[in-house]
Amino acid sequence: MAATGAPPRLLLAVGAPDGMSAAAATKLFDAGRLPGISGICSSLIPWLVARGHSFNVTLFGSGRPLSAENARRSREQTGGDVLVNMICEPQQQSIALDQVARYELATQLPVVNASGVVKATTRPLIAQRLAHQDGVRVPHCTLWRTGGPALTEHIERHGHDYPLLLRPLGQHGSVGLVRVDDPAATTAAAATLPACTVTDFVDFRSADGLWRKHRIVYSGDRLFRRHVLIDREWNITRAARRFMRDRPDLVAEEQAWIKLPLTLERGSVEARILHQFRALQLDFGVIDFALSAEGDLVVFEINACVQITNRVDAQAAGDRRYFEANNEEILSALLQAICERAPAR
Repeated sequence: MAATGAPPRLLLAVGAPDGMSAAAATKLFDAGRLPGISGICSSLIPWLVARGHSFNVTLFGSGRPLSAENARRSREQTGGDVLVNMICEPQQQSIALDQVARYELATQLPVVNASGVVKATTRPLIAQRLAHQDGVRVPHCTLWRTGGPALTEHIERHGHDYPLLLRPLGQHGSVGLVRVDDPAATTAAAATLPACTVTDFVDFRSADGLWRKHRIVYSGDRLFRRHVLIDREWNITRAARRFMRDRPDLVAEEQAWIKLPLTLERGSVEARILHQFRALQLDFGVIDFALSAEGDLVVFEINACVQITNRVDAQAAGDRRYFEANNEEILSALLQAICERAPAR
């Protein structure tokens, strides 16, 4: 941990999507709409400001290639005792992550969510890395691009089974997500997709016929329950809130789950989740998952794209019965982990 005295100065790394200018990326970042940046950033910055904690933000991924000399000069100008990598989408910000990697090497700063760790969190790589575990199921996922075999041929070659989910690269949630049930639907969808991930669909319906998606955030080697969204449709989005509002029993179910104590006993759901984050070597991240009828952990997404819902925003939207209330704990755990990574001053 950093020695007593001034707290460590933080250097927050954000990244322009590949091909985007610095001016355009900066404008989007200032508006809180820069894609590929962990959503935790928009909460962390005002939180640090309110506490008077020193930090700077550096944009990577645009302009000329970053040399070792330029990296060292930039570090001297901005200061910083710990590099906190806020880039979370390796398929959109690959150039930025490469620059962060060169910055890490040139400056030798301690880093939180190292570039190499984040680069290894694409959906296909996650499916490969987390496979073959008892009690954990990660759907088969591959990457397809135009210019090679047709999408239907790719699906056959890679052993996928219908139905399948096609997702544009770098997208999260339901943006552009398409379910295809046969080769004809696949061919039609491929006409609008220059590239996509192909994922085997998993039927994760509960015994009552409803679909449940759980979310847990990882920060400072701790787990934080966030939500359970429940809907009549498999493609669960925030729209599930409308369905849940008319079902007080489902709202109560979610709140009961959020209040459950975390148990890390061997074989527990939480122990299996903690193992995934540690295996991936993430310092902070999020997992969206379901629980199968057999009790398996079905992983939909696990990466650094942490979204922090702001309490005030949730209330302004009219959802006064529910908001994710542990933001302070998550940010405090993250800052503690960052401070422990800092060198003595």
